[in-house]
Amino acid sequence: MIVRVRCSQGTWRIEIPGPSSRIGELKAAIEAQKSVASDAQVLSAEPSGAAPLDDGATLEACGLGANGSMVFLAVAADRRDDVALPPPPTAKDDVGVRGAARVKIGADGSIVATEYDDYTSAKGFRPGMAALGDIKKSWTLTDFLEMDDQFVFKVKRQEDKHCAAVSLDAGACVSFQGYVQQLGWRQQRVGFLYGTFDDGEARAEAVYEPPQDCSEHGFVLLEDDKAEAVAQLAQLLGLVRVGWIFACPPREDGFVFSGEEAIQAAMEQLEAADGVAETPYVSVRVTVNEKGEANFEAYQVSQQCMAMVAEGALQGGTRARRALAPDPDDAAACLVHETFTAIVEGKRAANVNTNFFLCNVPVKQHTSATFAATFPKENRMIPQTRDDLKVVLNKAKSTGAKLGDALADFGALLFLMGFPQIFDSQFMPAVCASVVDRTLPLDEGYGLILYSFAGMDF
Repeated sequence: MIVRVRCSQGTWRIEIPGPSSRIGELKAAIEAQKSVASDAQVLSAEPSGAAPLDDGATLEACGLGANGSMVFLAVAADRRDDVALPPPPTAKDDVGVRGAARVKIGADGSIVATEYDDYTSAKGFRPGMAALGDIKKSWTLTDFLEMDDQFVFKVKRQEDKHCAAVSLDAGACVSFQGYVQQLGWRQQRVGFLYGTFDDGEARAEAVYEPPQDCSEHGFVLLEDDKAEAVAQLAQLLGLVRVGWIFACPPREDGFVFSGEEAIQAAMEQLEAADGVAETPYVSVRVTVNEKGEANFEAYQVSQQCMAMVAEGALQGGTRARRALAPDPDDAAACLVHETFTAIVEGKRAANVNTNFFLCNVPVKQHTSATFAATFPKENRMIPQTRDDLKVVLNKAKSTGAKLGDALADFGALLFLMGFPQIFDSQFMPAVCASVVDRTLPLDEGYGLILYSFAGMDF
């Protein structure tokens, strides 16, 4: 399984055996794959770094058993006197009160336990952080200002985008927006764009729609059992993930991205760039206008937005629960975490309108010379069946088309990958090679397997 590790350098994808693996094993994998010493790692399920995970605990026991779960890493070498993590609460043996961070004497002489969150809120350098004296014994004004500046973001628009344009395959667009139209544009829908990058432009050839739970006001991406197969198929076809697309119901003027969508876009760009860096990875929004026509727009979020999300300044809760932090009173804004300060137009702001983070990207359209988008999509209300494959093969048989032409559909190929016991590690590379280069013949034996699987005569 894959565990996503968020740190100051961005998001890493770490491969481990499974949910029964222990935190100590995850640390060892991080050390092996990213050269970060295990004893310098502090892992937590919370962006703030609170409640470090025990090396002996399993991922499943820590709520990280799902493929793609997010864990947050603080590296001792990257922290100033371990500022990133609060000191542990005082033990019962020390003060007589279990779980208390500090104790104080009440007016009546009683001993009152103060929880860590309450203590740091009142005494911490910033909410959620330790007091200055607990961090370091002596401070200069320069030390204080340098540390405080790490938690202040002066929000400003980014003038230059890092994606010159995005070209969308017409067939993939029709399939995606057509499904949302069937639902009356009453709920959102999310997909991942696969294609290529060329001279700073993204060219999307296919859309993959992962498992998701959507409503009119938002979406939750669910655990995806096909994630590994999708990545393998894309590699076989010479494609990479160039962006993501989401559909939403009509909105009032000026409401482009919700807080949740802006944070998701930042997370996507962070993963694509492997940190806060330039990337042509793009976010596409599709909605319906007053005439009932689908309208496609493309954007990137600024690198400042990426940095704020990477630091946890615009996010609360754990990634495993998808507890993002939009503003419940303003859907087009992101809340600022209490530990951080955001300065918007010269004033301190409790939230930031997502328009400050967006850079517009020109949208083009093309018809893919390689791929079709007619095969029923995965993870929709009506599941895919072998009869869908039969339709494709019958059409090829009646027109005399090659199998490479018939199977040139990302959805159809992904359907076949769901049966690895039949379409094995030799079959799929051969079929994909024939799809990418139509001059390459496909062995008749592969055709026999396909027709037999679909219940047809070859």
